[in-house]
Amino acid sequence: MNDQFLKEVKEHLIKYLERSEDILQFQAWFVPKAWGTINDPDIGPFVADIELRLAEYTSGHLPEPELREELRALLEGRLTQTKIEFKVVGEPQGYVVELDTRPDQRPQELAILIG
Repeated sequence: MNDQFLKEVKEHLIKYLERSEDILQFQAWFVPKAWGTINDPDIGPFVADIELRLAEYTSGHLPEPELREELRALLEGRLTQTKIEFKVVGEPQGYVVELDTRPDQRPQELAILIG
């Protein structure tokens, strides 16, 4: 299932990127198929990255040209996630912060306020 689903997702992404499928067609296919796959260690991160971009697009935070570029970068393996682990002095628990590295953009500054 995972390999076949991943193959289908990539095929539909390519159709969208080549403009033979519009964003509404891609979403109509992807959303129900992706349901429940987010916790799968093999395909979950890839699905989550697509869902994040779609959410940013539908909420108006990501224009469609940028959505296309980010989905293309994701498909080509140019979009990566970086995890930084650190501990806060005096606290027994560590925290994990995930930062997206987006193509052609400078890294974002991150501020963490505690207390």
